[in-house]
Amino acid sequence: MGQRGEQTVDLSAGNAPALRLPARLWARAVTMWLGLLLAGFGLAFAGQDLQSVERTEARAAALSAQLRCLACENTTAANATAADPGVAPSVDLHNEVRSLVHKGRTDSEVVEAMIARYGNFVRYGPAADHGDSLVWAFMLLAALIGATAGVWVMQRNRRDSPIAGANGEDIRS
Repeated sequence: MGQRGEQTVDLSAGNAPALRLPARLWARAVTMWLGLLLAGFGLAFAGQDLQSVERTEARAAALSAQLRCLACENTTAANATAADPGVAPSVDLHNEVRSLVHKGRTDSEVVEAMIARYGNFVRYGPAADHGDSLVWAFMLLAALIGATAGVWVMQRNRRDSPIAGANGEDIRS
């Protein structure tokens, strides 16, 4: 017991002089140290949370750069939002992308959700469809058939040309 009937805690180690603190002071010190320790952990986790927010904002900005501004139509949603923050459809699109990214959706899921809502037009660089490749293949085939037919007609006209000599030799050469 202390001087006024308080309990004390002995902090002496071995042969060192005894340091006696009242129990209430000891409890306050321990509580303060635990509070500081917990506050340090809280700040450490808050710092990690800020980094994750920065990463998700960067992902949202990158995804907005892949999507077309619905009002401008000739620029990305990210550029339209940066150039004129008052463009409501662009801001709405960017906010919707941001909310999907914050919900933990992958990049492809976010783009597919925007395509499902606004159509393939919302992609700034539309993906090639199988129908596109069929059109290109048909055009290439038509060009080859046309070139072959042109060469064949030219060869036939050359053989049947009235400029040939009397004995069948070509006088153009």
